[in-house]
Amino acid sequence: MSFSMNFLSRLPCAVRAAAISHPLAGVRASTPAVFSLRSAVPKPALLAVRRQPASSTTSSVAASSTSAQSSSSAEAPSSSSSNAAPSQSDTTSSSEKPGKQGSRPNYKGGSQKRGGDAAPPRLMKRVLHIRRVARVNSGGKVRSITALVVVGNGNGAAGWGEGRATEVAAAVQKATRNAEKNMTSFYRFNKRTIFSNIDYNWHKVQLHLRSAPPGYGVVANNHIHEICRCIGISDLGAKVYGSRNPMNVIKATFEALLAQQRPEDIARARGKKVTDVELAYYGHTSTSK
Repeated sequence: MSFSMNFLSRLPCAVRAAAISHPLAGVRASTPAVFSLRSAVPKPALLAVRRQPASSTTSSVAASSTSAQSSSSAEAPSSSSSNAAPSQSDTTSSSEKPGKQGSRPNYKGGSQKRGGDAAPPRLMKRVLHIRRVARVNSGGKVRSITALVVVGNGNGAAGWGEGRATEVAAAVQKATRNAEKNMTSFYRFNKRTIFSNIDYNWHKVQLHLRSAPPGYGVVANNHIHEICRCIGISDLGAKVYGSRNPMNVIKATFEALLAQQRPEDIARARGKKVTDVELAYYGHTSTSK
């Protein structure tokens, strides 16, 4: 009797009321009901009631009485469910053999094979000149690197850019970005040479460009040769007089090619009409032959 009273005194108030008023404890809420509760409810259930909070004790005691019945009934249908026939979804999933989930499609590469638009043409990049420069200020000399880069698509468009940084890679990257921004189109005769001879002076550089027949090639110094490759000029003769500073020669070449005029522009300025003699005499041109 003293043991049961001590046991109830240790329990919280809500747990003590639930234990006394439990239906397994009898009709009267008296002291002997505690012994009937201890004999009817298993020991693990009492421990669960004692450890749980006061708000969930009423539901845990009621659930402990039904746990034994549910455990015995759950073991019976387990054998019958294992012998059941597979459903239609299982049979269809076993017949199909899809790839790994989350894996990319088995594309071989190329935007045309994927059904998309054609990839844009790649630009040719030529690093034509790199030099070290220094700027003097109150704290001393600040050294840096200057790079000049020419980019083009090989089909009549090109541009040059200049970049300065403390490292070579950073200077080339800046120059390439500026060259892409400064890209412009150039006139070409039959997509291979210039329309007429050009004599151009830029500062101390005297530049002479000559049109050439098919198969002549580009006969010029290395800087003009790389510029012609980026633009798409395959037949040209060039000669440089005066200053041959690489940066001035490159800039003079671009200015000279931009200054050329087409026969249509010259005829429009003079109020004349342009007639293709080859087309009028032979019935075709060298490009459409």
